[in-house]
Amino acid sequence: MRDGLDKALGRARTLLSSCPCEYAEIRLSASTGTTIALSGAQVETFSSGDTIGGSVRVLNNGAWGFISFNDLDGIEGCFRRGLEISSSLTLREKSRIRRSAAVRRSFATPMKRDFTGVSLEEKFNLISAYNKILRSSPKIQTTRALYRDVTS
Repeated sequence: MRDGLDKALGRARTLLSSCPCEYAEIRLSASTGTTIALSGAQVETFSSGDTIGGSVRVLNNGAWGFISFNDLDGIEGCFRRGLEISSSLTLREKSRIRRSAAVRRSFATPMKRDFTGVSLEEKFNLISAYNKILRSSPKIQTTRALYRDVTS
């Protein structure tokens, strides 16, 4: 996954350096996570693995173009499409941005227990137990219970 991100980052830098617009950004993200969704007594979603993707935001002639993607191979096409969208708009009031220094911060939520070490079976049993509590009342006709964890 890291190789794909590094290659995409290089292509993104090339695209940004030659962009004929007022502002452009390409954001890339990679994460690993688990999603378990229960609807009533049925398992609706059970997935675990890596996710990779990003977004393009372009300001051109006062208009914004935005594209999100989950295939890094198409980054150039997404960038061109964002530029095309922003170029196709004619606005009475044009957006502008003010230049400033980048702000970098890191935020972390302390964990009592690291979820990356919890088995899929335990995660499933946890959300199933909560769903069972919800379904135990005869007044409740349907339930939706969702477990989700993500780490970058």
